[in-house]
This record gives sequence, structure tokens and C-alpha cells, in this order.
Amino acid sequence: APEWRSFFEGMAFPWGFYSPEEYAPWLREAGLTAERMALMPKDMAHSGPEGLAAWLRTTWHPYTGRIPPERQQAFLEEIARRYQERYPPDENGLIHLPMMRLEVEGRKSG
Repeated sequence: APEWRSFFEGMAFPWGFYSPEEYAPWLREAGLTAERMALMPKDMAHSGPEGLAAWLRTTWHPYTGRIPPERQQAFLEEIARRYQERYPPDENGLIHLPMMRLEVEGRKSG
């Protein structure tokens, strides 16, 4: 949104999302052997836009840290509102956020 755009100019995406194939060499370099690696779907369910905004507040520090403190709450509320417009709550009032997690089980090599 134009109101927030200037805060994110030049920002690099702060997280990496890797497949088991991309992650495997790092395990070997660390002296570990993978017993299991799998991408696992996860459903994050939040109690309405307030719950979603609360979760964003605890996880989106790279984004919220770029917004002046006095405007962070408005930023989070707008994100939650826009997400809810696109993905309405279910019959129980929960907003679902599909996620994918890389689960790794390993052991020390040798």
C-alpha cells in the first residue's frame, strides 16, 4: 500500500525457505546425518484479525521494525484486515494461515 511502501524500499527478504535437497549439504557440513527430512504442511489458526495481528506482532520483527513505533499497530491491523478480506474466517471465527515447515531429524555422523 502506498502508505507503507517507503518503509520497505531496498529491504531484502530476511528469511530463507529451503527444500530437503537444499538443506542436506548443510547437515553433512555440520557432521550430521539426516534420518528424515520432509516438508510438512501446517495450518496456523488465529482467532479473528486480532489473533492474526498478535501473531504478526511476535514474528514479523524485520517488517514491524521498519515502521515507526507509533504506527506499528495500525500497520499490523491493516495487514490482518486485508488478509481477512481475502481469506475470511471459518464458521468458528478462525483465520487460517497455511504454512510449510521443514522438519529434520538427524544424528551425529561417525
